[in-house]
Amino acid sequence: MIDSYTLQQCKVNKHICKLKALSLEHAVQQVKLMIAESAMDSELLVSLRRKVAESILDLEVL
Repeated sequence: MIDSYTLQQCKVNKHICKLKALSLEHAVQQVKLMIAESAMDSELLVSLRRKVAESILDLEVL
């Protein structure tokens, strides 16, 4: 989840907010690719999927 400091900075500076959103979008895309091509154990895949879900929620907050 996004910390309160980051949220405050996003409110103050739209450029920071845009960069944070772009960074999260890129991270989500990369992790989805990793999951799709992965031969990892199920515990690790569940953890990665959870992180993707959290990042998507963070994007909605921004």
